[in-house]
Amino acid sequence: MFGDMEKMAKIFQDEILRLKEQLKNTVFTEKSCDNRVTVSINGLEEVVKVSFNADELHPEIKNYLESSTLEATNRALLKVKEYLKQKFSNYDLFGGI
Repeated sequence: MFGDMEKMAKIFQDEILRLKEQLKNTVFTEKSCDNRVTVSINGLEEVVKVSFNADELHPEIKNYLESSTLEATNRALLKVKEYLKQKFSNYDLFGGI
């Protein structure tokens, strides 16, 4: 009986590790409305790349770039949340709680 539970726990652990690795390697990329900022985030919600499409960075555009970065980051994070919701919709880990 306990041996079966240990086997099931090991299978569950292995599945969680596999899913985490899959999420780490799944990248979501989004751009700001004007395409000047690109942000890439993996399925673990880690920002893996930020790109600015500008020839020069001037102090005058600092606020603009910050707001564009925020916008693109939030769009990519929304994609991650939607992916996770879809990915885990088939798993009823907590009995509907």
